[in-house]
Order: sequence, then C-alpha cells, then structure tokens
Amino acid sequence: MTRTMRALASAAAVTALAFTGACSDDDTTSDSTPDSSTSPTESESSGGGHALPEGWPIHSLPIPPGGTVEDENVTADMVFFHVGGVEADEGMAFYDTALPELGLTRSKSAVVDPVAYESSELKVIVQSGDFGDVTLTVTRP
Repeated sequence: MTRTMRALASAAAVTALAFTGACSDDDTTSDSTPDSSTSPTESESSGGGHALPEGWPIHSLPIPPGGTVEDENVTADMVFFHVGGVEADEGMAFYDTALPELGLTRSKSAVVDPVAYESSELKVIVQSGDFGDVTLTVTRP
C-alpha cells in the first residue's frame, strides 16, 4: 500500500528534511539504515529532526549525506520523500507550516495540489497521492 522511501542527497541538500513512514514488517526487512528504525524522540535528539504533530505515525530525519532511495524513478539530482498514514489535507497543512520554517517560500499563491515551495538552494513540490499519502519531490535549482 505505501512505500518506504529514503533520501538520495548531496551535502547541499542536508538542510532539507526526509519524512519517512513508520516501519511495517516489509519495511524492516528491506531497511539497511539504522535511522529509519529509531523512535521519533531518538531522531529528534540526535540530528534536529522536525517533530510531526502529536498522533502522526511518522517522524522526520535530516537527509543523510549519501542517503539511499528504494525507487527506480529516482535520478541523481532528485530527492523523494514519502509520507504514509496521514490524510492528504493534514499533510498539506503540515507542510504549509514546516517548509516556510525551513526558509522555503511558496511559489504558487493558489491553494492547489501540487504546491511548490522554493529557496535559492531547493525547490519542493508537495502533492497528495494514492491512499491519502503526501509526496514531496525536492530538486536543486
């Protein structure tokens, strides 16, 4: 139903955040990085992860240099984030707050899906998808 996705990033994108889904049985077997199995409290204290609202089954982690992604569509200059287990409206509302806090400015004034945010270093597209998940696609301009 949902896919666990990890970030593929260079040092220039380390300031962005990777939002990873809660581990399922399938996720645990295919996960080779220790970060995605840490609790939200551990990740927040170890690297400045951005805490999600109370009750959300996921947490955020800073993008690790040389991080990996399990997605055949990923290219070297893109970073994909996948958020599972939340309603699309809640996810979009969260990013309306979280992304400006990271210094990103909304580049479209209308409330549409997808919504674009950008800074001098990153462009972020926020889009709801299947099963009410929210996907972020981040590129370096």
